[in-house]
Formats: sequence, C-alpha cells, structure tokens
Amino acid sequence: MTSIPKQTAMGLIQKLIDAVPELQKLKAGCDEFLRWKRDTETALLKVFPDDDRHLKDFKGILFSDPGPMFAVAGPNTPRSAPRDHQPVYIRGLGKAKVLLESIVAEIGTYWPDTPTVTTTDFWPLIHPEIASVTKTRFEAGHYADCAEAAFKKINEVVKEIVKKSTGKENDGAPLMREAFTPTKPIITIETLATESGKNVQQGFMEIFAGSMTGIRNPKAHAVIDIGEERAIHFIFLASLLMDTIDIANNKYRY
Repeated sequence: MTSIPKQTAMGLIQKLIDAVPELQKLKAGCDEFLRWKRDTETALLKVFPDDDRHLKDFKGILFSDPGPMFAVAGPNTPRSAPRDHQPVYIRGLGKAKVLLESIVAEIGTYWPDTPTVTTTDFWPLIHPEIASVTKTRFEAGHYADCAEAAFKKINEVVKEIVKKSTGKENDGAPLMREAFTPTKPIITIETLATESGKNVQQGFMEIFAGSMTGIRNPKAHAVIDIGEERAIHFIFLASLLMDTIDIANNKYRY
C-alpha cells in the first residue's frame, strides 16, 4: 500500500472521474483526452505503486476502433472508408469512469483512515510565520494548498522588505533576484567581502527564486496533488528560507 493518505488518494482519482463528462463532448484522440489518459496512468501508479492490476485494467480499455486484424489487399479491393472512432471513444470513457469509480469505492472501503506512514510532531522546528499559514491546512490534508501558502508567505515578507527599501513593488522570482543579488543586495545573508560569502549570497538567491518558479507558481496556477511527505519537505524548505531572512535582518543567529 502507498503512503498517500486515504482522502488524498480518493480525491486524486475523483478528479479524473469528474473530467469524463467534458471529455465525452470532445473529439476522439484530442489533446485533452491524451493528457487525461497520461494523468490517469500516472495517478494509478502513484496510488498503487506495488499493485498494477488497476493500471492493467485501464490500459485494456479501447478508446479507438482497432479495425480488422488482417486485411487482404488486391487490385480490386475497394478502398475502406475512414473509421469513426467516436462511438468507441465514448464507450471507452464510460468504461473508464466505471473502473475509476470502483477504485474510489475500494479505497474508501478497505484503506485505513490514517496514513500508513505516521509523522512526528515537527511543528516546533518550523518557523512561526510558516507554521501560522500551513499547520491548519496540513492537518486538514490540504497539502498542495499548504505548500502554496508557505511560499506565498515568503514572497509577502520579502516584498515588504524590498518595498520599504526601494519604494517599488516586485513579485516572484524577479523579486527574489532583486532582493538577494550578490551585486547589490537589499537583503544581505553573508558578507560580500569574501568569495565564499558571495557564493552563499548567490546560492540563496537562486534557492529563493527557484522556490517561486518551481513551487509557488505551479501550486497557484494548476490543480496539483501532493502527498503528506512531500508537503513536509516543502514546509521545511520554506521554514529554512524564513529563518535565513531573520538571520539577514539580525533577528537572531545560530
């Protein structure tokens, strides 16, 4: 069994089910369907990493007319008309919906209500400002929302510091590069008098900027599901970055 919590696994599959009615209105083989098919296969691997029965069942569903297995061509063989894949596509989506609904029912009936991997109380280790925007979301199982909130908080704090210093507003990765650039930083993490200090400043600038591009933005602009363990990793990273801001502002050092 996977370490994905029960409700997260059910929600992941339910989103795929909810997409079927709209897909049935579209043309067979469209890009939206192909993305949904890939997402479904990925989700089944994620939810059942040690059991490929459901993935095999899904892959066995026909979404297009395969046509005859053998064809004898000759000079007088009439040219066959293009096949209409739409009826097979619609039936295939219906079968897929039934399969996914049975998987949700299976998870709801047989999976334990608590994750197989339990976590210790890590909150005393987390920066208070990050804990204030993530703890309730995390405990409710809203893991992607929790990660987004953590990095929005980082963005908010850095934006306020830069605005006070320059009177201008920026956002996201450009904001982080402006704030932490080793050339003329607004937030100085290490002394710039040494090559080592410049390297630290450069490295953290890239981490701050990368967290906006690679974590905050995707969570804010797309429907993304992550598990409990992944959310904890993001929380600790956000906490590290908030601690780094405190250190730069001489609130404390350790």
